[in-house]
Amino acid sequence: MKRNAEKQKGSGQKQRMKISGILAGAMVASMLVMFVPNGERASAGNQPPAKPEITCPYTGDAAAIAEGRKLFDRNCAECHGDGTGGSGPDLTDNEWMCGGSDAQIFATVSHGRPGGMPSWSSDLKDDEIWKIIAFIRSLKK
Repeated sequence: MKRNAEKQKGSGQKQRMKISGILAGAMVASMLVMFVPNGERASAGNQPPAKPEITCPYTGDAAAIAEGRKLFDRNCAECHGDGTGGSGPDLTDNEWMCGGSDAQIFATVSHGRPGGMPSWSSDLKDDEIWKIIAFIRSLKK
């Protein structure tokens, strides 16, 4: 009887370990999907696929750029300073670690990037992210 109880106990532990492993694998897989928009594969250099047809709807719109500046100051300046960098990279040059197209910048702000860039999709609406992008574009050197 005692031996049977020990066998069942060991079997239960193995089952819990197996379930824990499956859950851990599922969590890792879901986290990886979060960093690549629309489930597409990232290209070399941790860049999402370029979609040049998707552009910022507020580029050149003075009112949207002004609103984007306020949003940037409230949400981005802590890491990116005035846009020229800080603990986050310089946003005024042409060197973008995760791609510099409007679509790639949107994906970076929205979904975040490993190594420091948080996801802002729960704090900022898509419209607000586009206004921040319009502001960033106005800073180009």
